[in-house]
Amino acid sequence: MAERQPAFWDALQKYDPEFYKAATPVREKARAIGSLDSKTKTLISLALDTMSGANHGVKNLAKQARALGASD
Repeated sequence: MAERQPAFWDALQKYDPEFYKAATPVREKARAIGSLDSKTKTLISLALDTMSGANHGVKNLAKQARALGASD
């Protein structure tokens, strides 16, 4: 399943393409398979969105985490 880009990345690409171009490799490196699996990275992102009050992100990341095998 291809991961969909978050909406704020779409906005970033539109409104600040230079920063988007610089930030995209960092995002790709952070999301790449390495010492942490996809489920763990998704759960960390979920925790960060929860702490910042990003309700839409929490909802989407919870759905992704469940699809990766996380349980409620």
